[in-house]
Amino acid sequence: MEKYFPESETLSIKRLKVAIEKKNWELLEKGIKKARDMKDAGQRFSQLELWQNLLLWAESENIPPEPWEKLSEFVSSLSELYTSAVIENSGIIDEFHQETAGLIDKEVTVVYNQAFDKNTLDLARKYRLNLNNIMYNPDKYVPDAGWMNELAALATVFDEPREDLKGFISLISLFKKDGTIITDSYSGNIHKMLVKADIEIVYPGTRAAENKKLGKTWKFYALGGSINSFICAGCGHRTLKTEYHSKTLVECCSKCKSPMYPDITSTNDNYLQTMPHVWYGAYENLVSSRVWVIVTPPSHNDQVMLRNLLLDAAKNSCVEEVYLVTPKIEVYELWKSKFVNLVKNVQVKENFPSIASLIETYNEANAVNRAAIR
Repeated sequence: MEKYFPESETLSIKRLKVAIEKKNWELLEKGIKKARDMKDAGQRFSQLELWQNLLLWAESENIPPEPWEKLSEFVSSLSELYTSAVIENSGIIDEFHQETAGLIDKEVTVVYNQAFDKNTLDLARKYRLNLNNIMYNPDKYVPDAGWMNELAALATVFDEPREDLKGFISLISLFKKDGTIITDSYSGNIHKMLVKADIEIVYPGTRAAENKKLGKTWKFYALGGSINSFICAGCGHRTLKTEYHSKTLVECCSKCKSPMYPDITSTNDNYLQTMPHVWYGAYENLVSSRVWVIVTPPSHNDQVMLRNLLLDAAKNSCVEEVYLVTPKIEVYELWKSKFVNLVKNVQVKENFPSIASLIETYNEANAVNRAAIR
């Protein structure tokens, strides 16, 4: 072990956050090692909430799996120390022996809406028209030189870290059973977050390149496709790239050796190019789920296709609880009134401005319930 120099927890956390912001993974691993050495040397860590908030914030920051696992393990070790201290002080052991005791044991569908400006949607629409010409009119159509540049620009926009996704892994972890994710986002970041959390992804019409078969399995319905799902221009074969470092724009088909391109289309078009059973599957899972979590629901005139999907499903659903995550109180009130009018006996929970606030509220309520049981 290197020579131990004590420092404050806040300084350790700040160093790790700076490393993540700068995407300096070597500095991140050094910071984690420094914090671990401090812990092994006997320094007391008392600000567990700050460490948990750091981990929550870091979920959507595209940290590679190895340093992410080290950071997650370190924060978990601090949580275990805290839990052990509570057990020792209270003498109540049983409440901490069942890891899943506080998890939500109901079928859940998580809906994530990502708002795009008109220019981005127009580019997605133009991209799909070009792709259709490449697939169905290969003898008559040659894409212009700027086509791949526009695709690269779209991919860059789609894979930017999203502030409203911070805490997404922790949200998924609240549920005991497998679940469903429905989104109009094209981002590959959600897949990467699920890969880091050892959650297997079932993506309709494709087979994941990496299949860990560990932990939970969640169905993933990307209504407009995603930048890391590919379709072959020759035979129509589809595949999903879930490798963490993959930023590929073109793949080679394993079946016919033709080029494969991202299978995306604008979700605001009246005639959608993606597989119809993606929409049918999304609808069926909404109807059958007991819990809906809707992150950044669309406002009145935005994302009309997604809005109609939610409203149509609500009319025929057996949903019991709806969690709305939006910083816009007027959007919360809009959707609350719609669900209360459409669904009998549904509970629309209080407004949550962020995923982190939902998780914090849930954990606080769980702590109160455990205290009441004692």
